[in-house]
Amino acid sequence: METMSFYTGLTTRYSVLDLVRHLHPDQVEHSWARRADLGYRYDHAHGSTAAR
Repeated sequence: METMSFYTGLTTRYSVLDLVRHLHPDQVEHSWARRADLGYRYDHAHGSTAAR
């Protein structure tokens, strides 16, 4: 399964927000990158929409 669809599925299934993307929707942040154009986030923080 593609990584992006995995996380989209989690946020949809459990009605939670990716807090980093919610607070900084235009920023591209990576925890780790093997190349400058290919990065991954390993430090996800999710929260409920009610806590937003």
